[in-house]
Amino acid sequence: MLAFACAFTMFAGAAFTDEADIKAKDAVNMLTALGVIEGDPDGSFRPDATVTRAEMAKMIFVVRNNSIDDSAYANNSSKMTDINSHWAKGYIKFCESQGIIAGYGDNTFKPDATVTGVEAAKMLLVLAGYDADKAGLVGSNWSTNTLRYAGSAGILDDVNAGLESGLPRQYAAQMIYNALETNRVKWSNDSGSFDDILNGGVKETVGKAYMGLCYDYGTLVSISKDSLSIVLNDSYSSDNYHGWRTNNNSTSWVGGDVTFTKVGTDYSNLMGQTVKVMFKDGKTNDVLGVYPTSDNTTYSTVMNAVEADGAKIKFGGKSYSLENNGVKVYLNGTLVTVTSNGDEVTSYKTSSDFDNDYAAASTKDSLFDSNDHLSNGSVAVPTRPANRISADEVIFVDSNDNGKIDTAILTTVDVAKATYVSSDEIVAGGTTYKYEDEQIADDIEKNDYVAIREDLYNDCKSITRTEKLTGVKVTGTKDDPNQYLIDGSWYVEGANADMNSAKSGDTVDSYVVNGVVYYAKRASGENSTLSDVAIVMAVGTDIQGDKVKILKLDGTTSTEIVDIDNDPGAGYVAKGALQEGAAYEYSVKGGEYRFKELTQTTDYFGDYTAKMQGAAAPATATDGMAVTKSATLTDYATAGSDKYIGGIKVDDSAKIVLIDDYDSSTADYKVITGKQFKALGTVASASSSDDAFQAGGIAAFISKVNGVNRVTYGVVAVDSIADTFVTNDNYGYVVENSYKSDDGYMVYTIWNGTENVKVQEKGNTKRSKGDVLGYSSITTEDGLADGVVGTIEDVDDSFGLVDNGIVYGVSDDQTTISLDGSNTNDITKDTIVLYVDTDDHKGYENGEIQEADDFGAGKIANVMYKLDGVTADSDVELLVVDVKNNLHGAFSYKFGAGAAIADINTALSKGSDVVISEALTNTGTIDVPANATLTIAAAQTQDITINVKKGATLKVPNGILVGTNGAFTAAGDVTVNTAGGKTQIASAADLTINSKVSLQSGDTITLTGSAKLLGKQAGIQLHIVEDDNVSVEDNSGKGNFYSDTSDATADGVADENCTYTWTTSGTGSLTSDGWVKG
Repeated sequence: MLAFACAFTMFAGAAFTDEADIKAKDAVNMLTALGVIEGDPDGSFRPDATVTRAEMAKMIFVVRNNSIDDSAYANNSSKMTDINSHWAKGYIKFCESQGIIAGYGDNTFKPDATVTGVEAAKMLLVLAGYDADKAGLVGSNWSTNTLRYAGSAGILDDVNAGLESGLPRQYAAQMIYNALETNRVKWSNDSGSFDDILNGGVKETVGKAYMGLCYDYGTLVSISKDSLSIVLNDSYSSDNYHGWRTNNNSTSWVGGDVTFTKVGTDYSNLMGQTVKVMFKDGKTNDVLGVYPTSDNTTYSTVMNAVEADGAKIKFGGKSYSLENNGVKVYLNGTLVTVTSNGDEVTSYKTSSDFDNDYAAASTKDSLFDSNDHLSNGSVAVPTRPANRISADEVIFVDSNDNGKIDTAILTTVDVAKATYVSSDEIVAGGTTYKYEDEQIADDIEKNDYVAIREDLYNDCKSITRTEKLTGVKVTGTKDDPNQYLIDGSWYVEGANADMNSAKSGDTVDSYVVNGVVYYAKRASGENSTLSDVAIVMAVGTDIQGDKVKILKLDGTTSTEIVDIDNDPGAGYVAKGALQEGAAYEYSVKGGEYRFKELTQTTDYFGDYTAKMQGAAAPATATDGMAVTKSATLTDYATAGSDKYIGGIKVDDSAKIVLIDDYDSSTADYKVITGKQFKALGTVASASSSDDAFQAGGIAAFISKVNGVNRVTYGVVAVDSIADTFVTNDNYGYVVENSYKSDDGYMVYTIWNGTENVKVQEKGNTKRSKGDVLGYSSITTEDGLADGVVGTIEDVDDSFGLVDNGIVYGVSDDQTTISLDGSNTNDITKDTIVLYVDTDDHKGYENGEIQEADDFGAGKIANVMYKLDGVTADSDVELLVVDVKNNLHGAFSYKFGAGAAIADINTALSKGSDVVISEALTNTGTIDVPANATLTIAAAQTQDITINVKKGATLKVPNGILVGTNGAFTAAGDVTVNTAGGKTQIASAADLTINSKVSLQSGDTITLTGSAKLLGKQAGIQLHIVEDDNVSVEDNSGKGNFYSDTSDATADGVADENCTYTWTTSGTGSLTSDGWVKG
């Protein structure tokens, strides 16, 4: 709630187009109303433009004469030589005659020169009666003296501009505004100073003397249409125009009330505050403005937010003291009174009256009681809702600056549904309101909820639409009174609200105002989630303390362990009576869950109606509703047939919870779709089958689907859960490798489609980045270490995931894809789609299913998937989409024997890691560009030329031969890994080998330019096999690094079998510090 000190003024002056730039708003508005200043023809005021000397003279003339007509002075004589043809000559000559201005020593006035702040202050001091000679406003010290007197008189208050420079228009207005409230003075020979006690012993302001300005200070107590009343304030008695009585030539203060009429502005928000009313010539029908004094501090809030804090009241997290005698209340502009000893007196309220206690019917506090009245006892206070559920608006006022609230201004807010809306009237709450009589917003439509307030100024109703919240989530509820957490904010249920059994988890449309909700209804009953209903899966089994394991039917289909209330009270199911596998309505109080049997009233669960065989959950798995293939309750279902529960057809999109071992500590569950449910048959009793029991309908929830009632949630007992149901309730993509925790769990993080979830899994199975896991639920539990949120249940890593899948086509609306190029597969609302970077192992909330990129005659794998069935056109159950459209990394390719050289080059051109895994049957030239890697993983028998560019990598593992007459060419900074074979390498830059290289007959390494043959690290060997035609030519190209005919550099022996080993400080020659023969 906002607490603020009021400091704004309301005048009847004109509004300027640049009003937001005006800081001295009070002064500008008042002087505009008085006709002292005016704006420009374009409607602006230009607050920071400077005032000329002529303009200042005109404004002072208007103040002094209460008129703008200067014609009587236009032809007066003047010593000033530069004004006779000026538009302001009359104004200037008048001010000259009054000694307000004197001009310069050269007998000029310079009318178009900018007036400074100190010059303007001097003029205003003379206007107020200061003698320029006696005050020293002339001579060498005139500026200093002017500032001294002006400051003392208050003329410089709130003037935030330099006084020795040009005076901005808004601060010229501020100085004149201040001067109007300054008392006139005269020189006193007795005291030798200026005195504001004038002849006759009275004080008089400049504004009163020259413009007839009058003031009354008091508490604003009533507003009725264009009139208002104040109770005169004793503290301002000397300033008030009214409130004085003269008797036998003696004047005394008597106070009283004053009513002003023909008020042209709405001041209703100042009710209860101490205000200053400015009017002209003593006329109460000529109000210039009303504004609060600095005595006031106001606090705005709503009734449902106020509570007692001992003798104080509290709202917005802060407590406030009240006046000792209590708080007077104005209800819609009228003082609330009470009869005492035959007199009608103020009904003062204490903190307990404002309290919002709602614990029981006897303590539903209301602000007013039956003794309270309006209009001096003739009108009863209208009935208002209890404070805790009231949308009424209240302004608390501390009107005398003592830190205690003394007044409450209450505006009633009644809310009703608009059942009829036309061009001339609306009907709300059974009452007709006409546009010609009331202030009615034009955006109201039929069935909107409207807020009805009193418009005091216009003496009518103000009707506006309450705030409409569309498609928002209810995420929590409370009671005493009913409260709803809607779209992240708490709202209390208002009187006569239509909440349509809204529950936590519902997505609703709602109408709210001032923290109160008056309407909420599920946004869509078709296939939306079911809230406040859970299946109890375990009670005191494998869980500690007073806890139960539940499966909420809120769309998450995940189990969690919660605390249970051991003493839930009447109407709730005791802990010991809960049945595993049964569905219950739940509520939470103090963090503990309470369960009750399902209420089967129509639409009790929003747009859902619960249905069971009886009033309570079935006693056994075969005591429930009939599971049939038609509406006939004895026409039991067979495998593949439509399914009905309790005579209501199951929708294909329904969520069906299969319960195994109903009412047993070993109860288990599986969530399937209505479409999958068709596959089951039925059996009368346990028979070691995977079918549903003929009377196994534990619970059903019915809502409209395409206008027809269908089972959209169901709980069905089965003989056992079929292993052939290759489905999981949930899927996750592992984004962090697992580790073993201290308590023996494997801990890892999965991406579930919306967030990363850190889980723990029982057992020792390691999980790695990139694994895709199915699971039934995550049982959440507080207090787990290292950010773990819960235990992942029923983990399945072999559910038939298809890896390296290809999307051959996708519809524009992303609801249909083709995974084989001929059949289509639907992406349904039940399909789980995980958007993942399968190279970096990072999940994304949003993405796009894309057609796979072409490569050669094929396509690049871009998805992993699982179908919801065995046929090629089955719906998609799970789709893992690589957001880069390149599954498992950046174009990693393996090429076999028949690969085309062109395809290999295409892959390399994409910056790919390319592997040649078999001996190619085709010949040609392979180019390895920068940032690409080519691995020769199999011996090559064909002639292949491989050009390795700068920044590329060629990998040839040990023992692999490359062609009979193949060749490598390498640009600078290239690492070539080769280990034998028929090799020709030509390098224009240093060539580095990082594994053993064997050179045999026909093998040649040619180094050109200044290139050297280097080893990557110490110990790398160059093996020269004894044979012909082996050479390593150095930069001279003459073969003197090594040749089979002349090995003089080494040892002079030709045709030998020898090995050279690289040293750590080699320079690329056959020397002791390069290649050393060993």
